[in-house]
Amino acid sequence: MIMFEFGGIDTVEGRTEGSLPKGINNPMILLSKTTELKNETVMVLRPSNLKNGKELSTLNETVLAIAELEENTGKEIKLTRVDLSGDSLGKMIDNKNLIRMFLECLSFRRGYCGEIFRTTKGIEKDGNLKIRTGRKKTTFYDCLDKDRRANLRAENQITDIRSDKSNREILENEFKKYLQELKGLELLIEKVEYKYIDELTDLHHKTIGKKYRTFSEFVAFVDSQGYVMTSHILRGLMKRVGIKTSYKNFTDSFKRTRKETLNFTTKTELKKMIKDLEKKLKIALKN
Repeated sequence: MIMFEFGGIDTVEGRTEGSLPKGINNPMILLSKTTELKNETVMVLRPSNLKNGKELSTLNETVLAIAELEENTGKEIKLTRVDLSGDSLGKMIDNKNLIRMFLECLSFRRGYCGEIFRTTKGIEKDGNLKIRTGRKKTTFYDCLDKDRRANLRAENQITDIRSDKSNREILENEFKKYLQELKGLELLIEKVEYKYIDELTDLHHKTIGKKYRTFSEFVAFVDSQGYVMTSHILRGLMKRVGIKTSYKNFTDSFKRTRKETLNFTTKTELKKMIKDLEKKLKIALKN
């Protein structure tokens, strides 16, 4: 189960006309990610570096930090990207199906419901779980190797922001839009399950007796790939392909011979995780 310790802003990207003053020394500026172009400078800023660098920043902390940087440099900074995050003491290895279901529901909400084998392959990359839809990228990744008060980070990155509003208004809007996306997200879980049942049924018909000798072999493969996120997906698949063995007998036998498999997540777990993330982000928005 994933519960969040903190929520807020990790990094932002800003653009300013011309070059930064020579010798500028501000720990918030990530110099390795700062690029001077012909007529402007693109910089990545981590406001939390002005504190201890271990916790996410609130809205007010971020706005104040950017305003102080503008005063020090004499240059206006316009935000073009913001990373809204939640930090958890949970570990990704123990919660992969929960995370995958969160990302699949988010894909549905954003209007993307692609073929699952391509989608899941895209979700897991370089040890991270992620989706990219348009100008938004949502990633879960382990941060044990970083100096943070967390084991796992859930990061929602919004890029290519183009707005004439103030930086405060830009950040407020992105907070509110993400919170709106999260609201009732768990209600989409059945749509995700139906999609997986449909496509796994089709895959079973194409491969059983050819690539996989038995239904158990087939389930072992699709479970290892992260396709069997909930018990309802397995129940629906069994019904569709005509498995006569009872669900309980099948799962009991399956788990006896294959340890640490069929680690289902539930709608309740997903709802609790989402509500907690919403709560932590609302605290960061108000402070």
